[in-house]
Amino acid sequence: MNYKFKLEKLLELKCKREDSLKLEMSEYLNKIKIKKDHIENIKEKINFSKNNKINSAFSYDLKNYISYINYLESKLIEEQKNLIILENELEKIKEQLINATKERKVLENLKEKSYNEFLSELNKIENKIIDEMAIINYFKKNGGII
Repeated sequence: MNYKFKLEKLLELKCKREDSLKLEMSEYLNKIKIKKDHIENIKEKINFSKNNKINSAFSYDLKNYISYINYLESKLIEEQKNLIILENELEKIKEQLINATKERKVLENLKEKSYNEFLSELNKIENKIIDEMAIINYFKKNGGII
């Protein structure tokens, strides 16, 4: 008598979903790290540019210098917005992962209870067979008299 969990396929699907979400979360964490590094790089460029003021008498050099700093600052704002979007997506994935983990654990608990019930039923059947064998042996030894 072999044990078979009726919801095994569903449990496998839940495990795959959970693994998929873990992978997706890992990818988002990596994207966030890259984005933060990029933001830091832009901040360093801004600080470097502001600390190393241009020493040119030409107005177009000054204009280019100011335009470059403005470009970096707008790029910084854009990247910070993108970082917020990535972090929000990561939060959604975390919530989905928490739910997927709960669903998997519920199914695993059901599987464990089902398996314990199977073992209990199997034990009852074994005890019944042992009792029947003991009765048969008793009757054989005593000639059928109780």
